Amino acid sequence: MKKLKVKTTDIDSLEATVAEEYSETQAEINELKEQIDELRQALINAGLFSLREKVEDIPKEKIKFSTSQYEASEGLTKEELCKKINLNSSKINQWAALLNLSPEEYLYQLTGWKKPPKERRYFPESDTDKSSYL
Repeated sequence: MKKLKVKTTDIDSLEATVAEEYSETQAEINELKEQIDELRQALINAGLFSLREKVEDIPKEKIKFSTSQYEASEGLTKEELCKKINLNSSKINQWAALLNLSPEEYLYQLTGWKKPPKERRYFPESDTDKSSYL
């Protein structure tokens, strides 16, 4: 078996070099972690700001619209009701989700019209039995 001849000064020098590189690498890693945290916080803040703007722009008050007596008695489909308030059903679905409401609850909030269970049409609140809807 051969014995390796290594000078202790060589090992000490190598150990010092490795320790120095390790220290530099750790410093770089810590700096990158800080930058990632700052970027993450900036993205969160931007997202929250953007979401707040989107939610603030969503109509939440009753929208006035006209209907005939026939429409009130026969009811309106979701699409027909949306058309009356100049919105489309996909926008209603999107905004309802942002407000944590069902599309039916959001349409009721905007129009005062409810969709009875197992029905496809919405009716004015005064034409519905409030205890059996929503």
